[in-house]
Amino acid sequence: MKYFVSIFLFAFMMQPSILHAEPVGDSMDICLCRNVLARTLCKQPQDLKYIDEYQTSNTYSFTVFYAKTETRFVCLVTDTEIRIQGKAWQPIMRTIPLDFESNHFCGLVNYSVPECPYEKPIICCSEKSVKQEKEDKAYDFWNRPIPEILEDEIRLREMQENAPTE
Repeated sequence: MKYFVSIFLFAFMMQPSILHAEPVGDSMDICLCRNVLARTLCKQPQDLKYIDEYQTSNTYSFTVFYAKTETRFVCLVTDTEIRIQGKAWQPIMRTIPLDFESNHFCGLVNYSVPECPYEKPIICCSEKSVKQEKEDKAYDFWNRPIPEILEDEIRLREMQENAPTE
């Protein structure tokens, strides 16, 4: 019985960290949602707590202390816009245009609220995969100016000629 109770208590204590664990692949969408919601509510992004994603549909749920109570907000990210909705004391529903920069895997949102002093653009980037990193390195290598490539070749030959032979 003691063993069962200790397992139950351990599982219960671990539950909040499981609920608020952010998925790795959706980091850009969650960043965009968190920042747009924070801007809308004139809060700091770290004040919003991530809850979950609705069935892998790019719809995310957050909570924040707003209008004297903990309030839930929902955010949907599409290719061209971000939609937010919340049922606070005054219902909130907004659609904000989203620009996606495919070269850098970043989302850019120009959004401001008159009541809030924050006016800088919101920029959130996703992490590149290993394959994308390799492609970027190959692209950077082959698109260098010709003199740099020749200098590297000359430097490599000199190193090989000056290397001690066994």
